[in-house]
Amino acid sequence: MAARSVALPRGVRHAAVVLASVLVGCPGGPRNGPEAVIARAGGAPAATLVPAQPVRALRLGDVARPAVRLPPGTGFGVELDADATRLDFALGVVPEPEAAVDEPAARSSNEPGVTFEVLALRDGEWTRIFSEALGGDASGWREVTLPVVEIAPGARRFRFTSTAQPGSRISQVAWGAIRFSAPIPVDASPPPNVILVSLDTLSAGSLGFYGNRAPISPNLDEILSRSFVFRRAFAQYGNTLVSHSSLFSALYPVRHGRYRRGSPGWGALPSLVGQLAEAGYRTRAFTEDVYVGSAFGFSVGFDSYDDGPTRAGEAMYGNAERTFARALRWLEAEGERGPFFLFLHTYQVHEPYLLPDDAARSLANALTPGDDREFPGHQTSLMVRRNNRGEEPIAARDAARLRALQMGEIQHLDRLIGRFFARLTESGLEERTLVVLTSDHGEQFGELGAMGHGSSLHHAVLHVPLAFFWPAGVTPGSSDAVVQLVDVMPTILERTGIPLPDGLDGRSLAPLLDGRAAELEPRPAFAEMRRRPVGCEGEGCTVERYSVQEGDLKLVRAADRSTRRLVRPEDDPREERDLATRLPADLARLNARLDAYLASGRESQAGADVAPDGVDEGDLHERLRALGYLDPVAERP
Repeated sequence: MAARSVALPRGVRHAAVVLASVLVGCPGGPRNGPEAVIARAGGAPAATLVPAQPVRALRLGDVARPAVRLPPGTGFGVELDADATRLDFALGVVPEPEAAVDEPAARSSNEPGVTFEVLALRDGEWTRIFSEALGGDASGWREVTLPVVEIAPGARRFRFTSTAQPGSRISQVAWGAIRFSAPIPVDASPPPNVILVSLDTLSAGSLGFYGNRAPISPNLDEILSRSFVFRRAFAQYGNTLVSHSSLFSALYPVRHGRYRRGSPGWGALPSLVGQLAEAGYRTRAFTEDVYVGSAFGFSVGFDSYDDGPTRAGEAMYGNAERTFARALRWLEAEGERGPFFLFLHTYQVHEPYLLPDDAARSLANALTPGDDREFPGHQTSLMVRRNNRGEEPIAARDAARLRALQMGEIQHLDRLIGRFFARLTESGLEERTLVVLTSDHGEQFGELGAMGHGSSLHHAVLHVPLAFFWPAGVTPGSSDAVVQLVDVMPTILERTGIPLPDGLDGRSLAPLLDGRAAELEPRPAFAEMRRRPVGCEGEGCTVERYSVQEGDLKLVRAADRSTRRLVRPEDDPREERDLATRLPADLARLNARLDAYLASGRESQAGADVAPDGVDEGDLHERLRALGYLDPVAERP
């Protein structure tokens, strides 16, 4: 195992800090204070497994983890090159395929199970430091933390084994997210925790801070007033999968190639979570599945990736209350242990708009006096699809009501975010945590005749909020510079003192956050859209559009220039006035920008399938359909 480095704040981390120096001055037990992860099974920093074992993501219940899977009665060892003070892992029983399980399919609560054991080598002898049995009916993960420095001080070799109890029918067990930690050096300031919050489908223009006059976001507006906010931040794509792929890789879609399920896996792509994990961060996610779920590879690099409940009624449509509550429980239990990266994602304001309480309903009704209609989930999706297919244009009254319903959802989400930040302050973590608030894309409500997202590159879809909040490390302010979601990863890495990988498309915005620069060198923002009209099959069916925003001008065009529109979105919010003939020099310049962008594309990175075992395809399709992405015929663009 190579020497392990601990991430330090910018200006402090001049060289790698090896674990041997980490533990100097810590005899007799772990000191109180933050810890860094020094080794992971199947992750970064890598632990040595003997014999070598494949580590693959496994989803048990709602949570996916990197796991070693073995039959009971077999085991493996882990060898460290330095001392650890804490060992974390999870236990699981791998469900049998339905065809292999006798009737009745569900195992009884008293069915024999498996005993798990962990042994440590000390003074030439193996000593058992952990033993626990899981019954044959066990489901989900059982999390375990062992204070190694107390029960096996100085141990650097460990053995993980399991034994089937007599009569057990379990054929495979799983050891998930095995990681070893040690204190950060006493003389080093711990790097900040990082929380990345993605509020799916929230347009920047929906918030009061960005100009919305409706009183729907007082808590978010107050948080943004204490943050550094980018007023002109743009997404790289108008759907969840591709946009989050750019957010996490700092690469444009044309370069990462993750357009749909079945696209190449992460492969050698850079990854925000991978870089933070390598630097010793614990990595955790609480999400709401589907296109940002583990089934689409987003669990790679995370110690634990919670997809949220499936087949749970209205919770399937977006349940920020549950998602934020689970994250707060984890923060209260684990937040003090050391630098962590926490990813939070919610579909709360995504269609369909199902008002969660009376306050949201009152707000929506006040915005459309005399119209208090609410639409069942599939009715909303059907209205949007028919409009975008040109089958049945949506009435202006219906579009206005749908917009009001979304605003009611936004008000509900705003209250939840206010509570989350209040708890963060009460816990004392606020001063040590960089929080990034953003969205993957926005939503259209009739602009250029389109509804929803994914079918155009309109300003309402691409313009997203982007704010960096850290009372101890970010001076509140704002910038009108054109920035992009690909800039988030480089900014987080620089503010945490981690070197940036080569070849990123994004750039760090940190010079503005810490006052080193008053403004940034202007750069254009790029975005893409690809969709396949329903009923069109074979080559030539995919509609592709690309956009470039530079200053206050945006060009949207096809790759071959067969269609194009030059607009000034801030003066023309509906983007109805084409300025191409009036501004030929600007048109030529932006055309050249897009030509260079398209030329920068490369073949998608090859990579293994990263979807975890244990994903229920039926559940996945049910959730996709609930959010309007699928109908009985085809997938929505």
